[in-house]
Amino acid sequence: AGLKNQAKLAQELGPLTMLVDPFEGYKDANEYLQHNGDPQFVAAMLQASTPVLDLRIQQTKTATPHELQRLTGEILEMLTQLPKELEPRYLQKTQRALGMSRRELRALMSAEQEQGDIAPILSDVKDGRLTFLGEPLGNFSAHITHEMTVDDGMNLPEVQYTLRGKLAAGPPLPEVTINADEFAEMKWIARYWGARPIPFLPKGKYYLLSRAIQEISLTDMQQERVYTFTGWTDVEGVRSYLSASGCITAEGFNDSVRVNLGKNNRQHYSLPKPPDANSKELANAVRASLDFLKLGTLSVTAPIWAAMFAGPLTEIFPLYGVIWFYGATQSGKSTIAHLALTHFGAGFIRGRQYNAPQDWISTITAMEQVMFDVKDAPVILDDFAPQFADAGSARRMHRMAHTIVRSVGNRSARGRSTRDLKECKTRIPRGLVIVTAELPLSGESTVGRMLYVPINRGDVLPDPASGETSRPEVDKAQAQAEAGLYAQAMATYIQWLASNWERATQLFKEIMDQSSNLARKRGKLQNRLPDYFALLDAAQQVALIAFQEMGVLSAQEAGAIMYDNSEAILGVIENQAERIAAESPVRKFFEALDNLLERRKVYLAPKTIDPNMPYEPPPQAELVGYFDAKDEQVIYLNDGACLAHIRAYWAALGENFDTTTDALRRQFNQVSGLLHKREGNNLTVSVWAGSKTRRVLAISAERVMSLYGVTLKNENDPSPIISGKNYKMEEK
Repeated sequence: AGLKNQAKLAQELGPLTMLVDPFEGYKDANEYLQHNGDPQFVAAMLQASTPVLDLRIQQTKTATPHELQRLTGEILEMLTQLPKELEPRYLQKTQRALGMSRRELRALMSAEQEQGDIAPILSDVKDGRLTFLGEPLGNFSAHITHEMTVDDGMNLPEVQYTLRGKLAAGPPLPEVTINADEFAEMKWIARYWGARPIPFLPKGKYYLLSRAIQEISLTDMQQERVYTFTGWTDVEGVRSYLSASGCITAEGFNDSVRVNLGKNNRQHYSLPKPPDANSKELANAVRASLDFLKLGTLSVTAPIWAAMFAGPLTEIFPLYGVIWFYGATQSGKSTIAHLALTHFGAGFIRGRQYNAPQDWISTITAMEQVMFDVKDAPVILDDFAPQFADAGSARRMHRMAHTIVRSVGNRSARGRSTRDLKECKTRIPRGLVIVTAELPLSGESTVGRMLYVPINRGDVLPDPASGETSRPEVDKAQAQAEAGLYAQAMATYIQWLASNWERATQLFKEIMDQSSNLARKRGKLQNRLPDYFALLDAAQQVALIAFQEMGVLSAQEAGAIMYDNSEAILGVIENQAERIAAESPVRKFFEALDNLLERRKVYLAPKTIDPNMPYEPPPQAELVGYFDAKDEQVIYLNDGACLAHIRAYWAALGENFDTTTDALRRQFNQVSGLLHKREGNNLTVSVWAGSKTRRVLAISAERVMSLYGVTLKNENDPSPIISGKNYKMEEK
């Protein structure tokens, strides 16, 4: 028979049913023979077949605790069906395989015969001790109170056990939670309960201890599903939004759903029950949330307020970038960010203390974990301030920042493997990531995956330099946030989304398309920026439409707020476009070269030597190119020599100018009109310079001036003019 039927046939035919290895490529031996198979091979396979009872006994050697219990039951049932002549032989085999005495095995067989198909329960607690067949297994008892299926929303769920124990003569042992695959080894006893619980068994018989704990737990053990993330999921067929307090559905609040975000600041993602429709409580909550927009300039408050309401829409369309709030110390960046985050739980603020989900003294692994756990909600990575760390820590923080920005921008995560090269769990960012920082990052690719929101002293908090000591509106907002008003507004919004999910999805996508087109018409924005604007603008519009439908806002008021927010967010986006342009490697190349020429670290020599116009290069400066006295519109650059100096220039400023000559030439070629001339597909040209033919880049000085405001000329040299022999290009 085929593999699918072997187990069933063996159960019907008895323990001595002979099992044949499968015929590769065929259902069974009959099909093999029908396709001109070798009868002698079939005969040999039958001769080498194994009784099902022998096979089950062999399988116990590698079985897990759960499989071992099932196999033991099957073996016991088969032993009771054996002919008397074969029973002693198989009893001996089973004793060795299961590590049991003859008496223990006979007792199990008797119980099997009495109970039929019901697995025997041979364990008990007597005098405070776990026992198996009446024999004590240790000086303590233990039982599993909960069998939890742990669901992270992406990977296969895992099982965990919660156990309680008690010494036979002593106090209760603390409750522990372990992974199911750690249970059978019993290492958790010493790890969590110490030296007092003493097993009476050798390690080779710990399976009896695990079986006893499982058996006495079966009647009272609770089974439940535990979620370890926030955001949208399906709970028993119902669209539900999870937080530490339970879940919100279209029907309301359900606190019976268990969500475990850990004993850390993630536990503050805890939404309350949504206020009743048309209630004063609802109106107060929504008005408090809208007043957040008035706490500072809209260029600061509008993007982060929109980000809060974009969080629950991540499942529809995520933000492929990081919102980077940065400003000087006491500018209010952490205040405004954590005030906004209390839309997802009042616990993120306690007086003047902020409970950030994660900060920058953490490891990259911890940051990846929080970005994975916080799904469909904003997550703040607080206080990026490498300037206050030592050099090594500062470099580490910068590396982490670039890794995180690229991870969020690509919605990907670092691949990991175990020691045996098995793939670890996938942990991609699943929320909307916000960073508070004292410094911006650099690099065109990195900045292109970010949305900078600068904040100055006085924008939110009082500026000490102005003599202002307090801002009552900020104090009021903190009190409202701690009272849970912001979270009530968000809970109501999420319930509205759950009730109108298909319509909200369509509405969100339509507004995104309109906003994206608006951004593209307003100016020349890099590829990602219109999408950033579209997402934030559409999110704030969807939220205001929801509040309007709840009866809290009039259409006129909602429209006015939408317009003001849109203009403020678009202004931030346009500023970001300028920042990305400033990070262009071509721009940074010419800015650095201009500075190096001005400081006389490098110089340009005449393309041809004119005795009437000799030039003395600056002392210890390096020749990087040539100018043509007869055609000032063209500069001939040795980009290799330039690149070495430019890398050193940016490194001294704490930035990494990481490019190659080939990549830089291609970027030059992408800037219209920058290369004055080229030779076919070759971007360099051959010119006679410094008494020999050289291959150089012919750069349009006029185009460099118009694009970057840089004049590629030597700084005036006050030194005496001597022979031009010193400015020959150094050979590298």
